[in-house]
Amino acid sequence: TNFGVQLFLDKFCDMGTKPMGRSAIMKEDGPKKKKKSKETSETIDEEEAELIQPDFEEFSGFIFKTQANLDPKHRDRLAYVRVVSGTYKKCMKV
Repeated sequence: TNFGVQLFLDKFCDMGTKPMGRSAIMKEDGPKKKKKSKETSETIDEEEAELIQPDFEEFSGFIFKTQANLDPKHRDRLAYVRVVSGTYKKCMKV
């Protein structure tokens, strides 16, 4: 039976922290462009980070772990993604 489950989930969601935005760098495919600053010898990325809010319509995610060759008989790859915004749909190309 599901007695009390909905009450528990509602209270748990109220007590938990709200989703927060995450900074991301939008870049096109291809090599990353860098330029040298004249004042210092550091390299600076041309892209600027922007904050993606959880209510952003488009799907975005943060890959926090990758694994490869889990089974020596197969060439497999696996990526763990934390959803930042939007909704993932079946067969979606990310």
